[in-house]
Amino acid sequence: MLREEDGLPRNFILSLFETRRGDIWVGTTNGAALISDGKAKTYDLSSLEQAQDVFGMHEDDDGTMWLATDRGVVRLRGEELRIVGSAQGLPVDTIFQVVVDTYGNFWLTSNAGVVYVRRDEMEAVADGRQQGLDYQQFAEPDGMGSAQCNGGAGPAALRAADGSIWVATAKGVSVVQPDQLPRYQLAPPPVVIEGLRVDDRNASANGNLVLPPGTRKLELDYVSLSYRTPEQIRYRYRLEGFDNGWVERNQRRNAQYTNLPPGRYRFQVSAAQRGSGWSPETASVNFEIQPRLYQRAWFLPLAGATLALFLYALYRARVSQLKSREAQLSRVVEDRTRALSEKNTELEQKNETIRKQSEIFEQLSRTDALTGLPNRRSMDETLAAAYQDAVLGDKPLCFGLLDIDHFKRINDGFSHDVGDEALRRVAKAMQEGMGRENVGRWRGDERVARWGGEEFALLFPQMDMAEALRQAEHLRQAIEAIDCSDFAPGLKITASIGVAGRTGLSHHERLVSRADQHLYDAKHAGRNRVVGG
Repeated sequence: MLREEDGLPRNFILSLFETRRGDIWVGTTNGAALISDGKAKTYDLSSLEQAQDVFGMHEDDDGTMWLATDRGVVRLRGEELRIVGSAQGLPVDTIFQVVVDTYGNFWLTSNAGVVYVRRDEMEAVADGRQQGLDYQQFAEPDGMGSAQCNGGAGPAALRAADGSIWVATAKGVSVVQPDQLPRYQLAPPPVVIEGLRVDDRNASANGNLVLPPGTRKLELDYVSLSYRTPEQIRYRYRLEGFDNGWVERNQRRNAQYTNLPPGRYRFQVSAAQRGSGWSPETASVNFEIQPRLYQRAWFLPLAGATLALFLYALYRARVSQLKSREAQLSRVVEDRTRALSEKNTELEQKNETIRKQSEIFEQLSRTDALTGLPNRRSMDETLAAAYQDAVLGDKPLCFGLLDIDHFKRINDGFSHDVGDEALRRVAKAMQEGMGRENVGRWRGDERVARWGGEEFALLFPQMDMAEALRQAEHLRQAIEAIDCSDFAPGLKITASIGVAGRTGLSHHERLVSRADQHLYDAKHAGRNRVVGG
């Protein structure tokens, strides 16, 4: 039996771990110790953010140890200790267990849920090559019975033989399969400004606002256009002309500014969802606070000129003074008239610029930036209109969902740039396959859209199931025939497609759900196929 007098940091033992060599790691409330050949070697962690408690361990193939502590995750490589904690970007201080999945990525348990971190992120932060840490945090809203993953008297988590991660919580066991994680990656949600108050009075958030001098308080309300629960959405905003950078507000949906100086401003807000980055699309409003008379740029120069002329007039005779005053007033009127004319011209030019920018922003809000296809918002509107036309005209309508097979392997095995190019090639193949001619009142470029991630949506107006399946099969073959040798030699792209018809369905959203089920059936049947019904 080994005790403190034999080299252990403390007699209170929190965890034990056997290495591949048969040595034993001991985690205590005052650091860790490695027992080899009956001798204990102590590792003092207090220099790493005052870390003490060691709750769990993991060993890499190269012998690198990762320790779960009350100050984050400590990496021991050779004899070098590095820490990744809240100061380096982790959302919590205390980590109870470190589990590495079959892809080498980390799953960290805490009393605030499970934190997922890619290995390259963890290594880069531990090496000091990167400042912030990109992570995903899972808790009750993601299906866990409880966010309390402390582990109690046993390990807080482990990896099963099938690669799934089992996590002990205060309300039972939660299981996650890392292979399924890409299916639940969410696109950043759009956001809109739904309210504006100026000095506690409601105002319109449309167009360019001109606020009177002396405006004291400005409040803006915003909300995300997402069907997810509010606690999974966080916001950030900035006021160009005032804020130095983005202000993150978590779930707060209100911004307030008081006593802003006169000037032109632009308020922008964007949102992010759990598992996604910040939306590149922002909601914005432009406004101007007019200055008081003494705050105008021309006030002091004009006052000085007036005083100089007045003193000069006193020096001259009474008659000369009156003539000079008359000439001065004429010049002031001319200057102001010219300034007003120039101002009007400038405002007209800016209004035209803003109008053109608004048209561009509207187009961008409905178009996927990577592929140039309509986005999900655009397809939702098109599908709703096509469904209504089909019901009123008693015409057939089919809808399909297409998913690129094993897309995560493309990103992991090649690169994200290759993944992006693969998405563009698939989009081009679908555009060519759907054709440019109109079907009913729907153009060819309106009948295919990027649904999200590696999923695409297909609209088959005025087509029965047999015809829709033939066209879907044609698209599948076109995708399978894509030549990737110029950007990813050896890459072969295939896709699974689920097609559903509107027959027997009361709403277009049920059409989407049925197509999604058929897509699942296509994947379950072996992928690279079309399933419909």
